[in-house]
Amino acid sequence: MATAVVLVLMFWAVNWALCSRGTTVGTYLGGFRLRTRHRQAPGLKYGLALAALNLGSVPALAVLAAISYTPVSDASGPLARADSYPLLGEQIRRRRFLQAADDYWERWS
Repeated sequence: MATAVVLVLMFWAVNWALCSRGTTVGTYLGGFRLRTRHRQAPGLKYGLALAALNLGSVPALAVLAAISYTPVSDASGPLARADSYPLLGEQIRRRRFLQAADDYWERWS
């Protein structure tokens, strides 16, 4: 049990360090990095929040979906505008892997 807790904490610490710089393995493979509205790296506080969301991603996604799709609000409300989000994705390179997968799918479908 102690080994599992240590591994989870190590994963969380590495993820926190990567998120605070704005580049994780997933964002690198996707061809973008995370930036704030002022085009700076997210920093330690945003990194901590992102690492915590990654650690509990399924409950966090359920909460975000519940907030975004409440019957009272519509899709054109404040959650639909890009300036309402604290972090934005910035494309840093071509997405060769995703483009190759898309080309393969187009060819064989």
